[in-house]
This record gives sequence, structure tokens and C-alpha cells, in this order.
Amino acid sequence: MKYLLDHPSLRELDFSHNLIGDKGARAICKLLTSSKLEILNMCDNSIGGPGAKAIAHGLCRNSTLLLLNLRLNRLRDEGGQAIGKALLNNNILRHLHLGGNELTRPTAIALAKVLLQNNTLRSINLSCNDLGVVSIFPFFDPHFQENYNLKFYLRVVPEKMSFCHFMPKGFKACASHLWM
Repeated sequence: MKYLLDHPSLRELDFSHNLIGDKGARAICKLLTSSKLEILNMCDNSIGGPGAKAIAHGLCRNSTLLLLNLRLNRLRDEGGQAIGKALLNNNILRHLHLGGNELTRPTAIALAKVLLQNNTLRSINLSCNDLGVVSIFPFFDPHFQENYNLKFYLRVVPEKMSFCHFMPKGFKACASHLWM
């Protein structure tokens, strides 16, 4: 990791499929706080809640990362909520992929609250999680699309019925029922 920290022109790093686990995620935290990375892919690395908390800690201090891909790990709600909380303090990240992380309703609610405050996210992928029936936002009018530019990706898994849409404009009108 030392050599990555000393590499001043490194902008994109793909650590996917290396099974770095929580210990490796803690090392990535150091990278997030001291590098100029813009794209970080960490798919399928057996990262759990503690590792996601470390990454969240790095996100709070990061000023360059635009895309974070954590799909196919085991973040669960502990990690998903930590990432969500970090996004309240991060106004740089634009694209987040959390697909296939065993996330459930508490994480969906936490991310919904984040979207009420974070205006920089442009895409969130929560596909292949067990979010339950969270909400569907019928905001397809041109005024809505013009004011908010957020894409939300979701794969409906019939046996789990996981679906929801996150779109910031008009969101406040629908978000309140998520945490009543």
C-alpha cells in the first residue's frame, strides 16, 4: 500500500476480486485520505461491516473520489448505513454501487435520508439486495427530471420483491413515510 500512497498521478484503482476483506479495506481507508483517486473498484472482496466502516471513514475525509464500486461484498446494514452516514459529509462522490451486499430496509432508509441532503450523487446501484418494498416515486414529469439528475439502478428479484427508486426532487414528499 505504501507504493500506492506515494504514487501522485494514480487516479483509478481496481482491487476487484482480490478478497482483501476488512483488513484490506482498512488499508484502503489510508489511500482514500491521502491520494488523488477518482475511481475505486472493490468488487467481490469479502468486505463486511467493519471494513465498510473504515471505507466510510475515508470517504468523510476524501476530496477527489467520484466513483466507488463496492458490489458483491458483505457490507450488510452495518456497512451500508456507515457508507450512508459518510455521504452526509462527502460532497464529491457522484456514483455509488452497492449491489449484492445483503442490504435491507434500514440501509434503504438511511440512503433515502442522505438523498435529502446530498446533491452531488448522480447514480446509486442497490441491485440484488433485499430492500423490501420501500417506495416507488412516480415523478416522471419533465419538471422533475429537469431539476434532479439522479439515476437509480435496481434489479427486481421476484422472490424477494426488492424495489425502490431514489430521486431527490419531490423526494421529501414521499420520504417521510419511510421512517414513520
